[in-house]
Amino acid sequence: MKKVLIFLFILILVNIVNLFSQENKIPSISVTGRGEIKVEPDIVVFHLISQTKDKILEKAKSENDKLTSELINVIKKYLDSEKDIQTGRLNIEPRFEKSYEEKGFSGYFVSKDIIFELKNLKKFEQLLTELVNKGADRISGIYFKYSKEKEVQSQARIEAVKDAKKKAIEIAKELGQNIGKAIRVSENTGYQPQPMNLRMHVFAAGSDSVQGSTFEPGQIKISAEVFCEFELK
Repeated sequence: MKKVLIFLFILILVNIVNLFSQENKIPSISVTGRGEIKVEPDIVVFHLISQTKDKILEKAKSENDKLTSELINVIKKYLDSEKDIQTGRLNIEPRFEKSYEEKGFSGYFVSKDIIFELKNLKKFEQLLTELVNKGADRISGIYFKYSKEKEVQSQARIEAVKDAKKKAIEIAKELGQNIGKAIRVSENTGYQPQPMNLRMHVFAAGSDSVQGSTFEPGQIKISAEVFCEFELK
């Protein structure tokens, strides 16, 4: 009986608290503001894969070391600092013609990631041509960046706040009311690297140039999003 009374007391107390909260809840309006700024990129990020294969593991590994070294030597000529280049871990994968049954051994595929930033976009075509001629036949990704991204991100954030406030004022006006101070604000900042629009008709070692390629940097969109809740008067 005592436990039942305690339970009823707690239940009544919770209802009183909820009723008090509802009566004292401040009328509010919630909006989402967005800001977006376009800039011309000044950095190209390359993600190459140095890959070799052979049925003898030692030979495949040796060839990969050689290819990786040659590609890095080419890349270094175009970089301002060696800090702009890094290599990933070595990956060794035995492959078979029938992978599930592990029949028809094709050989060992050895690969290593090479990631670097080119800060002179005018040298892009020349660098790509040299890499191809040295045996780079796999590019995992190429995308653009902007060196002053943080500054632009701050500007986009300010634009997002302005947008949120403008929306809240417009909505409140239609309701015949005004907005007060901000009650709650949260940010959802996002930046998506811009993939390169690169068409490769000829991409093979030994070619004098990368024929049919187009280099179109375009613009990067740096955006910010904020959620704002304002008092409604």
